[in-house]
Amino acid sequence: MKKLLSLTLVLMTLLSSLVFVACSNSEAENVVFTADGAKYEITETTTLNDYMNALELDGKLSFTTSSSIYGMFITSVNGVKNGIGGNPCWMVYTDDPDFSDTSDWGTEITIDGKTYKSTTLGISGVIVKSGMTYVLSYVQF
Repeated sequence: MKKLLSLTLVLMTLLSSLVFVACSNSEAENVVFTADGAKYEITETTTLNDYMNALELDGKLSFTTSSSIYGMFITSVNGVKNGIGGNPCWMVYTDDPDFSDTSDWGTEITIDGKTYKSTTLGISGVIVKSGMTYVLSYVQF
């Protein structure tokens, strides 16, 4: 059952990435942070959702999510909500090669000369690693 759910999640992520190929940034600011294992506890099972919760408790980030059979999806960041029908919406990008979508369906964003790829999973599926950078970007498609 877990394998079926994982496969379904990967397929849904790939399909949703296809929709975002023509995305562009809107007026909302990107939220960029590098995971810091010295400041916030990071274990082998710490998800991006867990890490973002720690940032929120520390007053560094405000966000809301929605739960679905595919995991947790970001619905707002720092007061900026997803649009009606999910357009525009919050996307997650990273430099972590284990969770970067390098397929033809993946999208990328460049910030300060560094390129980040869309994640292959949602925030409840991405395992955070100290030193890796994560970008929350509000995109219009």
